Amino acid sequence: MDRSMDASHPGIGDVDIPGVRRIRQSSLPQALHDLNDLFTKQFIDNGRALSQADGILVNTFDALEPVALAALRDGKVVPGFPPVYAIGLLKSSPSSSCTDGAGSEKQAAAASSSPSPIFAWLGEQPAKSVVYVAFGSRTAVSHEQLHEMAAGLEASRCRFLWVLKTTVVDREDTAEVRDVLGDQFLERVTDRGLVTKGSVEQEAVLRHAAVGVFLSHSGWNSVTEAAACGVPLLAWPRFGDQRLNAIALESGGAGVWMERWSWDGEDGVVSGREIGEKVKAAMADAAVRARAARASQEAAKAVAEGGTSYRSMQLFIGKLKAWIVPMSGGGFWTNMVMRVDDGAGLEEFSFPMTQDTQEIDEMPTEVQAVDVQPREGAPRPCSTRPYLKRTKNFDPKEDEVVVSAWLNVSKDPVHGANQSRASFWSRIRDYYEKNKKTKAYRTESSIMHRWMTILVQVNKFCGCYEAIEHRNQSGATIQDKIPPPESEARKRPMGQKKAKEALRRGGGEACVDPLDKMWAKNKAFDMEKEKKKEERYMASLELEKKRLALEEKKVNLQYPL
Repeated sequence: MDRSMDASHPGIGDVDIPGVRRIRQSSLPQALHDLNDLFTKQFIDNGRALSQADGILVNTFDALEPVALAALRDGKVVPGFPPVYAIGLLKSSPSSSCTDGAGSEKQAAAASSSPSPIFAWLGEQPAKSVVYVAFGSRTAVSHEQLHEMAAGLEASRCRFLWVLKTTVVDREDTAEVRDVLGDQFLERVTDRGLVTKGSVEQEAVLRHAAVGVFLSHSGWNSVTEAAACGVPLLAWPRFGDQRLNAIALESGGAGVWMERWSWDGEDGVVSGREIGEKVKAAMADAAVRARAARASQEAAKAVAEGGTSYRSMQLFIGKLKAWIVPMSGGGFWTNMVMRVDDGAGLEEFSFPMTQDTQEIDEMPTEVQAVDVQPREGAPRPCSTRPYLKRTKNFDPKEDEVVVSAWLNVSKDPVHGANQSRASFWSRIRDYYEKNKKTKAYRTESSIMHRWMTILVQVNKFCGCYEAIEHRNQSGATIQDKIPPPESEARKRPMGQKKAKEALRRGGGEACVDPLDKMWAKNKAFDMEKEKKKEERYMASLELEKKRLALEEKKVNLQYPL
Protein backbone atom coordinates (compact mmCIF):
# COMPACT_ATOMS: atom_id res chain seq x y z
CA MET A 1 0.00 0.00 0.00
CA ASP A 2 2.86 2.32 0.85
CA ARG A 3 4.49 1.73 -2.54
CA SER A 4 1.15 2.10 -4.31
CA MET A 5 0.62 5.50 -2.71
CA ASP A 6 4.11 6.64 -3.69
CA ALA A 7 3.37 5.55 -7.26
CA SER A 8 0.12 7.60 -7.25
CA HIS A 9 -1.99 4.56 -8.09
CA PRO A 10 -5.75 5.21 -7.84
CA GLY A 11 -6.38 2.03 -5.83
CA ILE A 12 -4.96 -1.21 -4.56
CA GLY A 13 -5.40 -4.88 -5.28
CA ASP A 14 -4.33 -7.84 -3.22
CA VAL A 15 -1.69 -7.07 -0.58
CA ASP A 16 1.31 -9.34 0.05
CA ILE A 17 2.61 -9.26 3.63
CA PRO A 18 6.15 -10.70 3.44
CA GLY A 19 6.53 -13.81 5.52
CA VAL A 20 2.83 -13.92 6.41
CA ARG A 21 0.37 -14.33 3.54
CA ARG A 22 -1.43 -12.61 0.68
CA ILE A 23 -4.50 -10.64 1.73
CA ARG A 24 -7.18 -10.37 -0.93
CA GLN A 25 -8.56 -6.93 -1.65
CA SER A 26 -12.04 -8.07 -0.57
CA SER A 27 -10.70 -8.72 2.95
CA LEU A 28 -9.21 -5.23 3.37
CA PRO A 29 -11.20 -2.46 5.11
CA GLN A 30 -13.32 -0.69 2.50
CA ALA A 31 -11.74 2.71 3.18
CA LEU A 32 -8.30 1.38 2.20
CA HIS A 33 -9.48 0.61 -1.34
CA ASP A 34 -9.12 4.33 -2.16
CA LEU A 35 -5.59 5.63 -1.66
CA ASN A 36 -6.87 9.21 -1.81
CA ASP A 37 -9.18 8.67 1.14
CA LEU A 38 -8.14 10.67 4.23
CA PHE A 39 -8.41 7.56 6.43
CA THR A 40 -6.11 5.63 4.09
CA LYS A 41 -3.50 8.39 4.12
CA GLN A 42 -3.57 8.53 7.92
CA PHE A 43 -3.41 4.73 8.09
CA ILE A 44 -0.27 4.64 5.92
CA ASP A 45 1.37 7.50 7.86
CA ASN A 46 0.74 5.61 11.10
CA GLY A 47 2.22 2.47 9.58
CA ARG A 48 5.38 4.32 8.60
CA ALA A 49 5.66 5.75 12.11
CA LEU A 50 5.55 2.29 13.68
CA SER A 51 9.09 1.58 12.51
CA GLN A 52 10.30 4.52 14.63
CA ALA A 53 8.81 3.16 17.87
CA ASP A 54 10.97 1.63 20.60
CA GLY A 55 8.65 -1.35 20.95
CA ILE A 56 5.12 -2.51 20.17
CA LEU A 57 2.71 -4.17 22.62
CA VAL A 58 0.00 -6.36 21.09
CA ASN A 59 -2.95 -8.11 22.73
CA THR A 60 -2.38 -11.58 21.30
CA PHE A 61 -0.27 -14.64 22.08
CA ASP A 62 2.23 -16.66 20.07
CA ALA A 63 0.10 -19.76 19.62
CA LEU A 64 -2.77 -17.76 18.09
CA GLU A 65 -0.69 -15.89 15.48
CA PRO A 66 2.69 -17.65 15.31
CA VAL A 67 3.45 -16.86 11.65
CA ALA A 68 2.64 -13.14 11.84
CA LEU A 69 4.56 -12.60 15.09
CA ALA A 70 7.59 -14.50 13.79
CA ALA A 71 7.61 -12.46 10.57
CA LEU A 72 7.52 -9.19 12.50
CA ARG A 73 10.22 -10.23 14.95
CA ASP A 74 12.53 -11.63 12.25
CA GLY A 75 12.33 -8.50 10.12
CA LYS A 76 10.57 -10.24 7.21
CA VAL A 77 7.74 -7.72 7.06
CA VAL A 78 9.93 -4.63 7.54
CA PRO A 79 13.71 -4.88 8.10
CA GLY A 80 14.69 -3.40 11.44
CA PHE A 81 11.14 -3.49 12.80
CA PRO A 82 10.95 -2.64 16.55
CA PRO A 83 10.60 -5.44 19.13
CA VAL A 84 7.08 -6.89 19.28
CA TYR A 85 5.81 -7.90 22.74
CA ALA A 86 2.81 -10.26 22.55
CA ILE A 87 1.36 -9.94 26.07
CA GLY A 88 -2.17 -11.30 25.55
CA LEU A 89 -4.65 -12.34 26.17
CA LEU A 90 -5.31 -9.32 28.37
CA LYS A 91 -8.11 -9.61 30.87
CA SER A 92 -10.67 -6.88 31.53
CA SER A 93 -10.62 -7.63 35.27
CA PRO A 94 -8.59 -9.82 37.65
CA SER A 95 -11.48 -12.25 37.95
CA SER A 96 -12.37 -12.55 34.30
CA SER A 97 -10.28 -15.58 33.42
CA CYS A 98 -12.16 -18.18 31.40
CA THR A 99 -9.60 -20.94 31.75
CA ASP A 100 -8.62 -21.21 35.38
CA GLY A 101 -10.62 -24.31 36.22
CA ALA A 102 -12.47 -24.07 39.51
CA GLY A 103 -12.23 -20.30 39.57
CA SER A 104 -14.06 -20.12 36.26
CA GLU A 105 -16.82 -22.38 37.55
CA LYS A 106 -17.29 -20.18 40.61
CA GLN A 107 -17.49 -17.03 38.49
CA ALA A 108 -20.03 -18.62 36.15
CA ALA A 109 -22.05 -19.77 39.15
CA ALA A 110 -21.96 -16.27 40.62
CA ALA A 111 -23.16 -14.82 37.33
CA SER A 112 -25.87 -17.45 37.08
CA SER A 113 -27.10 -16.73 40.61
CA SER A 114 -27.54 -13.06 39.83
CA PRO A 115 -31.07 -11.73 39.34
CA SER A 116 -30.41 -11.17 35.63
CA PRO A 117 -33.08 -12.96 33.54
CA ILE A 118 -30.42 -13.80 30.94
CA PHE A 119 -28.34 -15.90 33.32
CA ALA A 120 -31.46 -17.34 34.88
CA TRP A 121 -32.49 -18.53 31.40
CA LEU A 122 -28.99 -19.85 30.63
CA GLY A 123 -29.03 -21.80 33.87
CA GLU A 124 -32.06 -23.75 32.62
CA GLN A 125 -30.36 -24.89 29.39
CA PRO A 126 -28.25 -28.05 28.88
CA ALA A 127 -24.47 -27.79 28.64
CA LYS A 128 -23.03 -26.59 25.30
CA SER A 129 -26.54 -26.25 23.82
CA VAL A 130 -26.87 -22.48 23.31
CA VAL A 131 -25.74 -20.38 20.32
CA TYR A 132 -24.74 -16.93 21.57
CA VAL A 133 -25.35 -14.28 18.85
CA ALA A 134 -23.88 -10.76 19.13
CA PHE A 135 -22.48 -8.40 16.51
CA GLY A 136 -20.85 -5.70 18.61
CA SER A 137 -21.91 -2.15 19.34
CA ARG A 138 -20.41 -0.10 16.50
CA THR A 139 -22.49 -1.17 13.51
CA ALA A 140 -25.95 -2.53 12.84
CA VAL A 141 -27.15 -5.30 10.54
CA SER A 142 -29.85 -4.38 7.99
CA HIS A 143 -33.43 -5.29 8.86
CA GLU A 144 -33.63 -7.59 5.84
CA GLN A 145 -30.57 -9.52 7.03
CA LEU A 146 -31.93 -9.58 10.60
CA HIS A 147 -35.06 -11.32 9.37
CA GLU A 148 -32.93 -13.91 7.55
CA MET A 149 -30.86 -14.43 10.70
CA ALA A 150 -34.05 -14.98 12.67
CA ALA A 151 -35.23 -17.51 10.09
CA GLY A 152 -31.85 -19.26 10.21
CA LEU A 153 -31.80 -19.53 13.99
CA GLU A 154 -35.33 -20.89 13.95
CA ALA A 155 -34.49 -23.40 11.20
CA SER A 156 -31.39 -24.63 13.05
CA ARG A 157 -33.60 -25.90 15.90
CA CYS A 158 -30.81 -24.85 18.30
CA ARG A 159 -31.25 -22.92 21.52
CA PHE A 160 -29.97 -19.36 21.19
CA LEU A 161 -29.31 -16.15 23.08
CA TRP A 162 -29.43 -13.18 20.68
CA VAL A 163 -28.27 -9.67 21.64
CA LEU A 164 -30.09 -7.60 19.02
CA LYS A 165 -28.86 -4.20 17.82
CA THR A 166 -30.57 -2.12 15.12
CA THR A 167 -28.62 1.17 15.13
CA VAL A 168 -24.98 2.20 14.80
CA VAL A 169 -22.90 3.42 17.73
CA ASP A 170 -24.01 6.63 19.50
CA ARG A 171 -27.51 6.41 17.96
CA GLU A 172 -30.47 5.85 20.23
CA ASP A 173 -31.93 2.40 19.70
CA THR A 174 -35.66 2.82 20.40
CA ALA A 175 -37.08 -0.04 18.31
CA GLU A 176 -38.59 -2.87 20.32
CA VAL A 177 -37.69 -6.51 19.66
CA ARG A 178 -41.26 -7.26 18.60
CA ASP A 179 -41.21 -4.35 16.14
CA VAL A 180 -38.08 -5.74 14.45
CA LEU A 181 -38.66 -9.51 14.49
CA GLY A 182 -42.42 -9.76 14.90
CA ASP A 183 -44.63 -11.37 17.52
CA GLN A 184 -45.07 -14.57 15.55
CA PHE A 185 -41.33 -15.34 15.46
CA LEU A 186 -40.96 -14.70 19.19
CA GLU A 187 -43.92 -16.95 19.95
CA ARG A 188 -42.53 -19.78 17.79
CA VAL A 189 -39.12 -19.77 19.52
CA THR A 190 -40.24 -18.91 23.03
CA ASP A 191 -39.31 -22.38 24.34
CA ARG A 192 -35.71 -22.32 23.06
CA GLY A 193 -34.71 -18.74 22.29
CA LEU A 194 -34.11 -15.48 24.15
CA VAL A 195 -33.74 -12.14 22.34
CA THR A 196 -32.68 -9.02 24.23
CA LYS A 197 -31.70 -5.46 23.37
CA GLY A 198 -30.16 -4.81 26.75
CA SER A 199 -26.47 -4.75 27.65
CA VAL A 200 -24.84 -8.12 28.32
CA GLU A 201 -21.65 -9.03 30.18
CA GLN A 202 -20.17 -10.91 27.25
CA GLU A 203 -17.30 -12.60 29.08
CA ALA A 204 -19.70 -13.92 31.72
CA VAL A 205 -21.96 -15.29 28.99
CA LEU A 206 -19.05 -17.01 27.23
CA ARG A 207 -17.93 -18.52 30.55
CA HIS A 208 -21.35 -20.10 31.09
CA ALA A 209 -21.45 -23.86 30.65
CA ALA A 210 -24.61 -23.65 28.50
CA VAL A 211 -22.92 -21.70 25.67
CA GLY A 212 -21.63 -23.92 22.86
CA VAL A 213 -21.01 -21.58 19.83
CA PHE A 214 -20.54 -17.84 19.42
CA LEU A 215 -21.94 -16.28 16.18
CA SER A 216 -20.14 -12.94 15.97
CA HIS A 217 -18.80 -10.15 13.72
CA SER A 218 -15.26 -11.17 14.82
CA GLY A 219 -14.23 -7.89 16.39
CA TRP A 220 -10.88 -8.41 18.13
CA ASN A 221 -12.36 -8.23 21.63
CA SER A 222 -14.88 -10.92 20.71
CA VAL A 223 -12.13 -13.06 19.14
CA THR A 224 -9.89 -12.89 22.22
CA GLU A 225 -12.74 -13.46 24.67
CA ALA A 226 -13.97 -16.50 22.74
CA ALA A 227 -10.42 -17.89 22.46
CA ALA A 228 -9.80 -17.43 26.18
CA CYS A 229 -13.08 -19.16 27.10
CA GLY A 230 -12.70 -21.99 24.59
CA VAL A 231 -15.98 -21.23 22.80
CA PRO A 232 -15.85 -21.83 19.00
CA LEU A 233 -16.51 -18.59 17.13
CA LEU A 234 -18.56 -18.68 13.93
CA ALA A 235 -17.13 -15.56 12.28
CA TRP A 236 -19.31 -13.33 10.10
CA PRO A 237 -17.21 -10.14 9.58
CA ARG A 238 -19.18 -6.95 8.94
CA PHE A 239 -16.64 -4.16 8.28
CA GLY A 240 -13.18 -2.75 8.99
CA ASP A 241 -10.45 -5.21 10.00
CA GLN A 242 -12.88 -7.97 10.93
CA ARG A 243 -12.07 -10.20 7.96
CA LEU A 244 -8.40 -10.04 8.93
CA ASN A 245 -9.41 -10.98 12.47
CA ALA A 246 -11.37 -13.90 11.06
CA ILE A 247 -8.28 -15.12 9.19
CA ALA A 248 -6.28 -15.03 12.42
CA LEU A 249 -8.90 -16.85 14.51
CA GLU A 250 -9.39 -19.59 11.93
CA SER A 251 -5.66 -20.20 11.49
CA GLY A 252 -5.24 -20.19 15.28
CA GLY A 253 -8.00 -22.77 15.77
CA ALA A 254 -10.34 -20.46 17.70
CA GLY A 255 -13.22 -20.81 15.24
CA VAL A 256 -14.36 -20.93 11.62
CA TRP A 257 -14.91 -18.15 9.08
CA MET A 258 -17.88 -17.99 6.73
CA GLU A 259 -15.74 -16.48 3.98
CA ARG A 260 -18.46 -16.27 1.32
CA TRP A 261 -20.94 -14.41 3.50
CA SER A 262 -21.33 -10.76 2.51
CA TRP A 263 -20.40 -7.77 4.63
CA ASP A 264 -21.18 -4.03 4.59
CA GLY A 265 -20.59 -2.53 1.16
CA GLU A 266 -21.26 -5.79 -0.70
CA ASP A 267 -24.50 -6.74 -2.40
CA GLY A 268 -26.42 -9.77 -1.31
CA VAL A 269 -28.19 -11.10 1.75
CA VAL A 270 -27.24 -14.42 3.32
CA SER A 271 -30.30 -16.65 3.35
CA GLY A 272 -31.82 -17.96 6.54
CA ARG A 273 -31.52 -21.51 5.19
CA GLU A 274 -27.74 -21.22 4.83
CA ILE A 275 -27.34 -19.55 8.23
CA GLY A 276 -29.36 -22.31 9.85
CA GLU A 277 -27.27 -25.04 8.21
CA LYS A 278 -23.95 -23.48 9.26
CA VAL A 279 -25.08 -22.88 12.85
CA LYS A 280 -26.36 -26.44 13.16
CA ALA A 281 -23.14 -27.82 11.67
CA ALA A 282 -20.94 -25.74 14.00
CA MET A 283 -22.87 -26.90 17.05
CA ALA A 284 -22.36 -30.54 16.03
CA ASP A 285 -18.70 -30.24 14.95
CA ALA A 286 -16.58 -31.95 17.62
CA ALA A 287 -13.34 -31.06 15.77
CA VAL A 288 -14.10 -27.33 15.95
CA ARG A 289 -14.79 -27.59 19.67
CA ALA A 290 -11.57 -29.49 20.22
CA ARG A 291 -9.52 -26.84 18.38
CA ALA A 292 -11.21 -24.06 20.37
CA ALA A 293 -10.45 -25.91 23.61
CA ARG A 294 -6.78 -26.21 22.61
CA ALA A 295 -6.67 -22.50 21.79
CA SER A 296 -8.06 -21.78 25.25
CA GLN A 297 -5.40 -23.99 26.83
CA GLU A 298 -2.66 -22.24 24.86
CA ALA A 299 -4.02 -18.85 25.98
CA ALA A 300 -3.85 -19.99 29.61
CA LYS A 301 -0.30 -21.30 29.16
CA ALA A 302 0.80 -18.02 27.54
CA VAL A 303 -0.08 -15.89 30.57
CA ALA A 304 0.98 -18.48 33.14
CA GLU A 305 4.42 -18.25 34.73
CA GLY A 306 7.02 -19.11 32.12
CA GLY A 307 4.57 -18.72 29.22
CA THR A 308 5.28 -16.69 26.10
CA SER A 309 3.13 -13.70 27.10
CA TYR A 310 4.50 -13.86 30.66
CA ARG A 311 8.07 -13.70 29.36
CA SER A 312 7.20 -10.88 26.94
CA MET A 313 5.73 -8.86 29.79
CA GLN A 314 8.85 -9.48 31.89
CA LEU A 315 11.09 -8.45 29.03
CA PHE A 316 9.08 -5.27 28.44
CA ILE A 317 9.12 -4.30 32.14
CA GLY A 318 12.82 -5.05 32.39
CA LYS A 319 13.69 -2.87 29.43
CA LEU A 320 11.36 -0.16 30.66
CA LYS A 321 13.18 -0.13 34.00
CA ALA A 322 16.52 0.09 32.21
CA TRP A 323 15.37 3.19 30.37
CA ILE A 324 14.11 5.12 33.37
CA VAL A 325 16.83 7.39 34.78
CA PRO A 326 16.78 9.83 37.71
CA MET A 327 16.09 13.45 36.92
CA SER A 328 17.20 16.58 38.74
CA GLY A 329 14.74 17.48 41.47
CA GLY A 330 13.88 13.88 42.40
CA GLY A 331 11.63 13.15 39.41
CA PHE A 332 12.10 10.69 36.56
CA TRP A 333 12.52 10.95 32.85
CA THR A 334 12.20 8.36 30.09
CA ASN A 335 12.75 8.50 26.37
CA MET A 336 9.81 6.15 25.90
CA VAL A 337 7.46 8.95 26.95
CA MET A 338 9.32 12.14 25.98
CA ARG A 339 10.50 11.35 22.46
CA VAL A 340 14.05 12.27 21.42
CA ASP A 341 15.73 11.21 18.22
CA ASP A 342 19.32 11.25 19.43
CA GLY A 343 18.85 8.61 22.15
CA ALA A 344 19.56 4.93 21.73
CA GLY A 345 16.66 2.57 21.01
CA LEU A 346 15.39 -0.28 23.14
CA GLU A 347 16.99 -2.81 20.85
CA GLU A 348 20.47 -1.60 21.89
CA PHE A 349 20.05 -2.91 25.41
CA SER A 350 20.54 -6.63 25.97
CA PHE A 351 20.72 -8.02 29.48
CA PRO A 352 19.72 -11.25 31.24
CA MET A 353 16.33 -11.56 32.95
CA THR A 354 17.73 -11.47 36.46
CA GLN A 355 15.70 -11.63 39.62
CA ASP A 356 15.55 -7.89 40.02
CA THR A 357 13.79 -7.55 36.65
CA GLN A 358 11.13 -10.13 37.47
CA GLU A 359 9.32 -8.53 40.38
CA ILE A 360 5.90 -9.64 39.18
CA ASP A 361 3.04 -11.16 41.13
CA GLU A 362 1.16 -14.30 40.13
CA MET A 363 -1.12 -12.32 37.81
CA PRO A 364 1.39 -11.44 35.07
CA THR A 365 -0.93 -9.48 32.78
CA GLU A 366 -2.00 -6.94 35.38
CA VAL A 367 -0.17 -3.67 35.88
CA GLN A 368 2.27 -4.14 38.76
CA ALA A 369 4.17 -1.65 40.88
CA VAL A 370 7.81 -1.77 39.78
CA ASP A 371 10.97 -0.31 41.28
CA VAL A 372 11.93 2.52 38.94
CA GLN A 373 15.36 3.11 40.44
CA PRO A 374 17.99 2.34 37.76
CA ARG A 375 20.07 -0.80 37.99
CA GLU A 376 23.77 -0.43 38.52
CA GLY A 377 25.48 0.13 35.20
CA ALA A 378 22.24 0.77 33.34
CA PRO A 379 22.96 2.88 30.24
CA ARG A 380 21.90 6.48 30.37
CA PRO A 381 20.31 7.75 27.17
CA CYS A 382 21.81 10.93 25.89
CA SER A 383 19.75 13.90 24.80
CA THR A 384 20.38 17.47 23.76
CA ARG A 385 17.26 18.57 25.64
CA PRO A 386 17.64 19.73 29.22
CA TYR A 387 16.05 17.68 31.96
CA LEU A 388 12.80 19.48 32.63
CA LYS A 389 10.37 19.27 35.49
CA ARG A 390 6.67 19.23 34.84
CA THR A 391 5.63 22.67 33.67
CA LYS A 392 2.57 24.50 34.92
CA ASN A 393 -0.81 24.06 33.29
CA PHE A 394 -1.85 25.97 30.18
CA ASP A 395 -3.32 29.37 30.95
CA PRO A 396 -6.18 30.96 28.93
CA LYS A 397 -3.78 33.00 26.78
CA GLU A 398 -1.88 29.87 25.84
CA ASP A 399 -5.16 28.17 25.00
CA GLU A 400 -5.94 30.99 22.58
CA VAL A 401 -2.58 30.50 20.87
CA VAL A 402 -3.17 26.72 20.63
CA VAL A 403 -6.59 27.25 19.05
CA SER A 404 -5.22 29.89 16.69
CA ALA A 405 -2.38 27.55 15.70
CA TRP A 406 -4.76 24.72 14.90
CA LEU A 407 -7.04 26.97 12.85
CA ASN A 408 -4.19 28.53 10.87
CA VAL A 409 -2.47 25.23 10.10
CA SER A 410 -5.61 23.22 9.31
CA LYS A 411 -7.06 25.99 7.13
CA ASP A 412 -3.80 26.61 5.29
CA PRO A 413 -4.84 27.00 1.61
CA VAL A 414 -1.56 25.44 0.44
CA HIS A 415 -1.31 22.36 2.66
CA GLY A 416 -4.79 22.07 4.20
CA ALA A 417 -5.54 18.59 5.50
CA ASN A 418 -3.22 16.97 2.94
CA GLN A 419 -0.31 16.50 5.33
CA SER A 420 0.95 13.77 7.59
CA ARG A 421 0.24 13.72 11.30
CA ALA A 422 3.87 14.46 12.15
CA SER A 423 4.17 17.47 9.84
CA PHE A 424 0.73 18.76 10.88
CA TRP A 425 1.57 18.92 14.60
CA SER A 426 5.09 20.10 13.87
CA ARG A 427 3.64 23.14 12.07
CA ILE A 428 1.24 23.73 14.96
CA ARG A 429 4.11 23.71 17.44
CA ASP A 430 6.16 26.08 15.24
CA TYR A 431 3.22 28.49 15.12
CA TYR A 432 2.80 28.18 18.88
CA GLU A 433 6.48 28.95 19.54
CA LYS A 434 6.36 32.03 17.32
CA ASN A 435 3.21 33.45 18.89
CA LYS A 436 3.31 32.35 22.54
CA LYS A 437 3.48 35.03 25.24
CA THR A 438 5.00 32.89 27.97
CA LYS A 439 8.36 31.21 28.51
CA ALA A 440 6.85 27.78 29.15
CA TYR A 441 8.29 24.96 27.06
CA ARG A 442 5.64 22.85 25.35
CA THR A 443 6.23 19.69 23.34
CA GLU A 444 4.18 18.63 20.34
CA SER A 445 2.58 15.97 22.51
CA SER A 446 1.52 18.42 25.22
CA ILE A 447 0.08 20.84 22.65
CA MET A 448 -1.80 18.01 20.95
CA HIS A 449 -3.26 16.75 24.23
CA ARG A 450 -4.24 20.28 25.25
CA TRP A 451 -6.01 20.77 21.92
CA MET A 452 -7.91 17.51 22.39
CA THR A 453 -8.99 18.64 25.87
CA ILE A 454 -10.20 21.98 24.47
CA LEU A 455 -12.02 20.21 21.64
CA VAL A 456 -13.88 17.90 24.01
CA GLN A 457 -15.00 20.77 26.24
CA VAL A 458 -16.06 22.93 23.27
CA ASN A 459 -18.07 20.07 21.82
CA LYS A 460 -19.80 19.57 25.16
CA PHE A 461 -20.63 23.28 25.36
CA CYS A 462 -21.97 23.35 21.79
CA GLY A 463 -24.07 20.27 22.48
CA CYS A 464 -25.57 21.79 25.63
CA TYR A 465 -26.21 25.11 23.87
CA GLU A 466 -27.92 23.38 20.96
CA ALA A 467 -30.04 21.31 23.35
CA ILE A 468 -31.17 24.49 25.10
CA GLU A 469 -31.92 26.18 21.78
CA HIS A 470 -34.10 23.26 20.69
CA ARG A 471 -35.91 23.00 24.01
CA ASN A 472 -39.58 23.90 23.45
CA GLN A 473 -41.10 25.33 26.59
CA SER A 474 -44.77 24.79 27.25
CA GLY A 475 -46.87 27.42 25.48
CA ALA A 476 -43.90 28.97 23.65
CA THR A 477 -43.90 29.44 19.88
CA ILE A 478 -41.13 29.95 17.38
CA GLN A 479 -41.76 33.70 17.55
CA ASP A 480 -40.75 33.67 21.20
CA LYS A 481 -37.21 32.68 20.21
CA ILE A 482 -36.75 35.67 17.86
CA PRO A 483 -34.54 38.34 19.52
CA PRO A 484 -36.30 41.62 20.37
CA PRO A 485 -36.06 44.26 17.62
CA GLU A 486 -33.68 47.18 17.87
CA SER A 487 -36.43 49.69 17.15
CA GLU A 488 -40.18 49.86 16.71
CA ALA A 489 -39.68 50.53 12.99
CA ARG A 490 -38.25 47.00 12.59
CA LYS A 491 -40.87 45.35 14.79
CA ARG A 492 -42.71 42.54 13.04
CA PRO A 493 -46.52 42.61 13.24
CA MET A 494 -48.19 39.99 15.35
CA GLY A 495 -49.00 36.89 13.32
CA GLN A 496 -52.33 35.13 13.12
CA LYS A 497 -51.30 32.33 15.47
CA LYS A 498 -49.82 34.72 18.01
CA ALA A 499 -52.88 36.92 17.86
CA LYS A 500 -55.21 34.00 18.50
CA GLU A 501 -52.99 32.82 21.35
CA ALA A 502 -52.96 36.27 22.92
CA LEU A 503 -56.73 36.54 22.59
CA ARG A 504 -57.17 33.10 24.16
CA ARG A 505 -55.04 34.20 27.10
CA GLY A 506 -57.09 37.32 27.59
CA GLY A 507 -55.23 39.83 25.48
CA GLY A 508 -58.29 42.18 25.43
CA GLU A 509 -57.75 45.59 23.87
CA ALA A 510 -54.10 44.81 23.13
CA CYS A 511 -55.23 42.35 20.46
CA VAL A 512 -57.87 44.55 18.76
CA ASP A 513 -55.46 46.15 16.29
CA PRO A 514 -53.83 42.88 15.19
CA LEU A 515 -57.26 41.29 14.84
CA ASP A 516 -58.52 44.20 12.76
CA LYS A 517 -55.53 43.87 10.48
CA MET A 518 -56.07 40.14 10.26
CA TRP A 519 -59.75 40.50 9.33
CA ALA A 520 -58.94 43.26 6.85
CA LYS A 521 -56.39 41.02 5.21
CA ASN A 522 -58.88 38.16 5.07
CA LYS A 523 -61.54 40.46 3.62
CA ALA A 524 -59.17 41.68 0.89
CA PHE A 525 -58.29 38.09 0.09
CA ASP A 526 -61.98 37.14 -0.16
CA MET A 527 -62.69 40.09 -2.46
CA GLU A 528 -59.81 39.14 -4.73
CA LYS A 529 -61.07 35.58 -4.75
CA GLU A 530 -64.60 36.68 -5.72
CA LYS A 531 -63.21 38.95 -8.45
CA LYS A 532 -61.27 36.11 -10.03
CA LYS A 533 -64.30 33.88 -9.76
CA GLU A 534 -66.42 36.51 -11.60
CA GLU A 535 -63.77 36.81 -14.33
CA ARG A 536 -63.74 33.07 -14.83
CA TYR A 537 -67.55 33.06 -15.06
CA MET A 538 -67.63 35.83 -17.67
CA ALA A 539 -64.94 34.10 -19.75
CA SER A 540 -66.95 30.87 -19.62
CA LEU A 541 -70.09 32.74 -20.63
CA GLU A 542 -68.39 34.28 -23.70
CA LEU A 543 -67.16 30.87 -24.80
CA GLU A 544 -70.66 29.44 -24.47
CA LYS A 545 -72.10 32.28 -26.59
CA LYS A 546 -69.54 31.60 -29.33
CA ARG A 547 -70.33 27.90 -29.24
CA LEU A 548 -74.09 28.58 -29.66
CA ALA A 549 -73.40 30.95 -32.55
CA LEU A 550 -71.36 28.29 -34.31
CA GLU A 551 -74.09 25.68 -33.76
CA GLU A 552 -76.70 28.06 -35.21
CA LYS A 553 -74.52 28.71 -38.27
CA LYS A 554 -74.03 24.96 -38.78
CA VAL A 555 -77.77 24.32 -38.67
CA ASN A 556 -78.47 27.09 -41.19
CA LEU A 557 -75.94 25.60 -43.61
CA GLN A 558 -77.47 22.11 -43.35
CA TYR A 559 -81.07 23.22 -43.59
CA PRO A 560 -81.23 26.44 -45.62
CA LEU A 561 -84.57 28.25 -45.69
